[in-house]
Amino acid sequence: MKKLNIIYILVTIVIMIFASLFYFDYLQNKKASLQKITYDKEVQAIKNNLDLLILTKKKATLAVAIALANDKTLIQELKSKHIDEKRYQKIIQSFKQNTLYKDIWIQVVDKNAVSMYRSWTSTKGDGLAKYRPEFQNLTLKTENYTSISVGRYNLSIKSIAPIVNNGEVLGAIEIISHFNSTTNILQQEDIESIIILKKEYTKQLKYPFTKLFLDDTYYIANIDASKEYRDYLSSNNVNRYFNDNYKLENGYLIISSAIKDVNNKILGYAIMFKKLQDISTLELKYFMFKYISLFIILVLIAAVALVVLLFTHNKKQKEYYQNILDSSTNIVVVTDGQEISYANEIFFHYFKQYENLEAMSKQHFCICDLFIKEDGFIQKNMNGVSWIEYLTSKNVQINKAKIKVDNNIYIFVITISKLKEYRGKVLVILEDVTSQETLLNMSITDELTQIGNRRHFNLHFESEVSRSKRYENHLSLIMCDIDFFKDVNDKYGHDKGDEVLVNYAQLISSHLRNEDIFCRVGGEEFTILLPNTGKDNAQKLAEKLRIVIEQYKISLAITMSFGVVELSMDENAGELYKRADEALYQAKESGRNRVVVG
Repeated sequence: MKKLNIIYILVTIVIMIFASLFYFDYLQNKKASLQKITYDKEVQAIKNNLDLLILTKKKATLAVAIALANDKTLIQELKSKHIDEKRYQKIIQSFKQNTLYKDIWIQVVDKNAVSMYRSWTSTKGDGLAKYRPEFQNLTLKTENYTSISVGRYNLSIKSIAPIVNNGEVLGAIEIISHFNSTTNILQQEDIESIIILKKEYTKQLKYPFTKLFLDDTYYIANIDASKEYRDYLSSNNVNRYFNDNYKLENGYLIISSAIKDVNNKILGYAIMFKKLQDISTLELKYFMFKYISLFIILVLIAAVALVVLLFTHNKKQKEYYQNILDSSTNIVVVTDGQEISYANEIFFHYFKQYENLEAMSKQHFCICDLFIKEDGFIQKNMNGVSWIEYLTSKNVQINKAKIKVDNNIYIFVITISKLKEYRGKVLVILEDVTSQETLLNMSITDELTQIGNRRHFNLHFESEVSRSKRYENHLSLIMCDIDFFKDVNDKYGHDKGDEVLVNYAQLISSHLRNEDIFCRVGGEEFTILLPNTGKDNAQKLAEKLRIVIEQYKISLAITMSFGVVELSMDENAGELYKRADEALYQAKESGRNRVVVG
């Protein structure tokens, strides 16, 4: 029997070695495949979003056309052949103020398809039937119509509603909208887009609305098309992107989506850019984590199964298996999300007040009862579901929990794995990363003043500059330092100097918002990064701080000098920092205890 047991173990080891080799080769292939699937899904989602935005705009403009077509005032105007242009200008102005559609055009035609009013031009009185099929035989048309087409002014979305009075078609009203609001919404989702008209339709444009062209050949239909991306397409042969597909280039996912008319004829393409770094790879990471964890668990389960099979009735071997789990440096528990059915020895190393699980269950059924409620950490209930359901979902972004034990706060990384053999239960591994979190916090905190240090400032500076440019928000930077601080150290000693730094850093902090980033970047030099704040408000804050500091007189009476700058859209973070430093230098040179705006 003993010899047979050894054979079982050796065979299992050999099988597991070969299984490991094949399994990890499979994972590498699966990873590449899943990455392609991720991009395919992202592309489809963006295309679906574009289609939905266009469809929504068609329905919205058609709804406006129908509403205006049923207006009795318009019916009377058609009968009298006099259109009150001011009324429609007010309607258009209302759209600009209350909707995303900033460039709505309105056209009214009579039953002979003669234009009686155009909101975007003074031209009227011309017949449309000869080059607009939708206006031919207008008196016979009682159905609403919406399409995407190329006119003399732009590639646009057109919605037409007949104007009917007592069964007689008097004419029609047309609402024309452009692609600017659509591309603007995509831009808010970090997708830059360019709507390009095919070359053969460009000749139809007599009065191009956007006046934007690519290579003097291809008309661009959205007025907010970024020059950076226009230049990219120009330098990389725009014809390569005229397909209903996508490419991975230069750190971007570049998606081409055909713009079609009602006859399914391709008029142009929406070419959309999304940075690869902005595409969620959580599913891929979760896949790798899940299957590597699964493999580890399967190895563990296989080992356990072998031990149980061979030593079911051997108490000593059961104790040996228990010792394996107890020797883990991580907490290991089995739970259904409420009651804990198993906990290893390290669990009771942390929760010393409980002799066993039964003693714990008298106060807390679930370990989640001990989770501290704090943003950025797992809590008992997450977005309306239990913590177990949340952690086993595919969209997990947070997997850390704070737990209070005997007045000590611990931070754990939580790993969840389902146990098929135990329906409804999962294996939960809690890895103590408290010291790592503490070190990270220490690395970005100034040891003396307990505000951010230069590393903290650098970590946020570039990202805030990028965010400000992307969303065109204000961003200001204040640089300040203590006047004659060397004299303080020389006269009163460095201990007194440190006391001054601490007290006045606390004073400044008390006058800042939560979103403001206050850091000590040098001996007596500080920076204040102010998101969503223009230069004028930044100057007011700096002047307020200057007066408060001058009047504070705790530890020692000091003054501070301030340099204030606001980010310009054509400069980078380094240039902004340099301007702030120069403004501070001017404040020092011109007498100190003052604010200079650069």
